Amino acid sequence: MKHTPGPWSAPSAGIYAGPMVDGYATGPLIASVGTREVLKQMRKFKRNTLQEVDANARLIAAAPDLLAALEAVLPYAIDIFTIREGEINIYAQARAAIAKAK
Repeated sequence: MKHTPGPWSAPSAGIYAGPMVDGYATGPLIASVGTREVLKQMRKFKRNTLQEVDANARLIAAAPDLLAALEAVLPYAIDIFTIREGEINIYAQARAAIAKAK
């Protein structure tokens, strides 16, 4: 099964399909990172709850755009990166990230 097509938006701890218009989400809720249980667990581990939940929501909402951008540049990346022994293979990491997302 494929993911919900982007763009996604994160006006709060919810992630919605569709862009923001006048500060409001235009599509249905597709995920939530700010449920009561999430906040309870974050408080238990003394995390910066509200700011961190909002940051997580923004990162998740950016996922379709990040995936599309990585897929677009990957064909050109093999020509850019010269991989020497012992160095991190960024091209392989990019391919692995795409595979993980799909």
